[in-house]
Amino acid sequence: MIERILRIATGPDDIVLDFFAGSGTTAHAVMKMNAEASADAPDKNPCRDVCARRVRRVIEGFGDSPALGGDFAYLRCRRIAPGRLLDIEHEQVWTALQMIHRDALAPFEPDGFSWAGDGDSALAYVPRFSAAILPALRKAVADCAAVVLYSWQPETLRQHIRAAHVQHEAIPESLARRFGMKGVCA
Repeated sequence: MIERILRIATGPDDIVLDFFAGSGTTAHAVMKMNAEASADAPDKNPCRDVCARRVRRVIEGFGDSPALGGDFAYLRCRRIAPGRLLDIEHEQVWTALQMIHRDALAPFEPDGFSWAGDGDSALAYVPRFSAAILPALRKAVADCAAVVLYSWQPETLRQHIRAAHVQHEAIPESLARRFGMKGVCA
């Protein structure tokens, strides 16, 4: 029945998300499986170990079943207290920014700045301003038609990267606005 609903309601390029809604049957099953973690298997994770593995096998094919192709990402989420927004690790910030702007995730670059995109549009994240990153950042920006540049020091970067095709965004304010955490930055 679910397959029929998906065939009717989605197109070839649509993304389907299951948020464990409805009567809670799926959530109940996951919680029951999570409760099975023991001293022998404290890191048991049904989503990672069962669901993600199954979806990857469907994409790649298994047994007599052909590969169906497609993309899949397994992301772990955890609630962050509003007062801890400033304590988020830079890699987490980069992942959140990409989930807002991009279809795929690029790795975080701990030295310098992180960049994802092509000549048409790109996303950049500068966790710590340094004059040493300016030549590479200026070149990347110059080679792209539209850039959204996130940083903890947007005014400093705006002084060094002045271009009409660059949109400067402040961290953590932009994340607080995006995820509805009013008053965090006051």
